[in-house]
Amino acid sequence: MMIRHAVRLAKLDVFYRSGSLPADVLAVDGADCDDIGRLLRHVPWPQLITLGAIRLNPDFGMSSYAIGGADCDIIAGSTIVELKTSAKPSALADLRQLVGYLLLASAEDDAGHGQQPFGIDSVAIYYARFGSLVRYCARDVLGRPSFLQIRDTFISNATRLMSGDPLDHWRTRPEQLRLGF
Repeated sequence: MMIRHAVRLAKLDVFYRSGSLPADVLAVDGADCDDIGRLLRHVPWPQLITLGAIRLNPDFGMSSYAIGGADCDIIAGSTIVELKTSAKPSALADLRQLVGYLLLASAEDDAGHGQQPFGIDSVAIYYARFGSLVRYCARDVLGRPSFLQIRDTFISNATRLMSGDPLDHWRTRPEQLRLGF
């Protein structure tokens, strides 16, 4: 029963992000519930819980707002965890997404907008269909000499992209979003 309600709540996220309520907001496909149940049985809960307090769907404060919104799936302790359910994951794209979150968390920590610092020391991807949790040390990115410049350029360019027509920006200056990693 809980899974059925979770599916309905997920449909509300679509409403929050798009402003449009799905016509089938109350409908729940039993096959989806069975699939979710199977995936939940393989979650490495002990590994996630030992990372620390779990925050669900957190954003990165004003840094997220500045680029038009960005939120990750979970922050467990000091680890950003992204959940992936695809049968054909893209490790490189997933890692790039985590680096983007790491850039935003770092910017928000430095800005100190009155919230508790994230203090992220690792990022992880949980591949639900494979029962695999892959974790990376954040120092590998944060410790680079060029990190602060890359972070600030990323946020500046993403903010600029969000302030106008993104296609115009891509047509004229696509090189600006290359991060150098």
